[in-house]
Amino acid sequence: MAKGTISTGRIAENRKARHEYQIEEKIEAGLILQGSEVKSLRSGRASIAESYAGEDNGRLVLFNANIPIYEPARVNHEPKRPRELLVKGARTEPHAWPDPARRHDVSTIGHVF
Repeated sequence: MAKGTISTGRIAENRKARHEYQIEEKIEAGLILQGSEVKSLRSGRASIAESYAGEDNGRLVLFNANIPIYEPARVNHEPKRPRELLVKGARTEPHAWPDPARRHDVSTIGHVF
């Protein structure tokens, strides 16, 4: 693998989340990505410091995560586009998701890629 690339492990971490929020529950989810996003993530340049999850038309979506464009790609992605989250198990139905709108003291944030 080329120098400066990530093959496994954490790609991005929101370190402030542990200090600024009390994490009550963790939900493991996958992301639907485009090819240029995968290449950019492997170079280790993603940021989820300002990201949050929410519902969009019955889908759980990660908003505001910054995955910079991958310069060598012919077709690139929008760096802060909403990305659908893939949740396995009981959390697949929208009614099972945390609802920050119902509780003003709760936020759904991105913690680790």
